[in-house]
Amino acid sequence: MALTAREFDFTLEYPGEEPDLQYPIPDSAAAESSENTEYGKGIRDGTVKALRVEGHRLWPTLIGSAKPNGGCPVRVKVRPGY
Repeated sequence: MALTAREFDFTLEYPGEEPDLQYPIPDSAAAESSENTEYGKGIRDGTVKALRVEGHRLWPTLIGSAKPNGGCPVRVKVRPGY
């Protein structure tokens, strides 16, 4: 499976959403809510969406079994050179 998967590029794509921005991951919980960090400012002014964990859209949920939040919709492309 790993040899087959390496032939493709996978890009997260949520309908109606802009691609996720990669915010700097805070060093601690205090830095996460601090007004002095870019991430903390983003939480306060609403530029970091509530359904994010450290700036990332996906995290595991346990509803019967572990699966990614939001179902993990992706666009798949054949990697150049294969």
